[in-house]
Amino acid sequence: MEALERFQGLLGEHGPGNDDDVPSRRVHNNDSAAGIDHDYHHDCGDRTGHNDYDNHHASHDVDDRSPNDNDGTDFVLIHHIVQHVDHGRTDDDSRPNNDRAPYDDSANDHGRPVVTSGRTIAAMSYETHPDDLAIPGEPAYRADQLRRWLYQTPVLTPAQMTNLPTSIREHLGESHWPFAVEAELSADRGATRKWLFRTPDGASIEAVVMGYEKRTTICISSQAGCAMACTFCATGQFGFERHLTSGEIVAQVAYANAGLRDKNMTVGRDHVTSIVFMGMGEPLANYANVREAIRRMIEVMGVSPRHITVSTVGIVPAIYRLAEEPWPLNLAVSLHAADDETRSSIVPINKRYPIHALTEACAAFFEKTGRRVSIEWTLIAGTNDSADQAQRLGAIALGMSAHVNVIPLNPTPLSSDRLPDADSVERFKQAVARTGVTVTIRNTRGREIDAACGQLRSQIAVTG
Repeated sequence: MEALERFQGLLGEHGPGNDDDVPSRRVHNNDSAAGIDHDYHHDCGDRTGHNDYDNHHASHDVDDRSPNDNDGTDFVLIHHIVQHVDHGRTDDDSRPNNDRAPYDDSANDHGRPVVTSGRTIAAMSYETHPDDLAIPGEPAYRADQLRRWLYQTPVLTPAQMTNLPTSIREHLGESHWPFAVEAELSADRGATRKWLFRTPDGASIEAVVMGYEKRTTICISSQAGCAMACTFCATGQFGFERHLTSGEIVAQVAYANAGLRDKNMTVGRDHVTSIVFMGMGEPLANYANVREAIRRMIEVMGVSPRHITVSTVGIVPAIYRLAEEPWPLNLAVSLHAADDETRSSIVPINKRYPIHALTEACAAFFEKTGRRVSIEWTLIAGTNDSADQAQRLGAIALGMSAHVNVIPLNPTPLSSDRLPDADSVERFKQAVARTGVTVTIRNTRGREIDAACGQLRSQIAVTG
């Protein structure tokens, strides 16, 4: 009870706040984003064997159709989740008509973690809107100091918040994070680091940070688990738990910055320079919380929106919505197959949003924002590595003015899908390139530490 009372005091009279109550922001000038950000395509090459980062996506019914419109029961679980999540509504009147949907704005435990007696007030710091932070009995500038420690110069423990009085640091508790570190692993001679976080309600979160000569990229999660059930996805093999809150999402970046400052990697910057939503979960299915997390990254942390990439398996209405946001973000689309029959067999959401609808949305995103879309293609032996698939992929990419990233499969313990050999990977790349498309093979990092999203959790579950 004492901890809960202190938590309520920290939040101030407004309570935890609603992440969706974000005032409308400026509308960016599309001309300023008209150029292609080549650094982004390097950053998209940062992923650590992330075949799984491309196939974790949980679908939500964001149009008015029944989940059974597409033969069978593939979307029963998805529909169930839609009825119980906090979608939120941001500038809804400005969204295109084809993106109007029955959103449920009420908060619940699918969109927010349950407050338990073991959760200290400090752990709620990231669950509070930055503007609503308050320290009872202290002047306003103390809250400003705390906000800087949380977002701009994050530290691993409150004891390191040196300009706050000792009494406040002790008041914050042993940890101010909304999760505990269950596992931390390093690979690639210290250039790759992965964390498995555990929230007080038991949800798992994975994040990977990768250092390069001139940049450091983090791959973060937007959901705990996934409802998409893609055949080759480690995350989806364990099902969907819940959405992550905006605080849990942005805290992954803050924790990485604190960890990098405490112990530098062998290569890269001492802070995160690029952020990719390619970890556990489908970002566009958790739109309201992802949007608020991005807002905090840009407006509070100071991250350039051009260095933030949102990956989706193809939630079409949300792509149109993302194009209307006031920031020039990057969009990566996990395609994985170039015909509807093949794609539906490995990415079930394709039955709801087939390739033609997805490519139209991506073309509209490019036209609206000036940001070239990246196509992610996990290469699976005997499934999507043929010359015919390469030619079809090239045609799709040309129509979208897209860049193609080919990611050789990183096998998971619960899937029979297998990695193509090196010659097959190179042949596929060359076949795509002959269509006139810019194509790269994704650099694979961190295999020895199960760095692809969901794999560390899978390994612990299998061996445990």
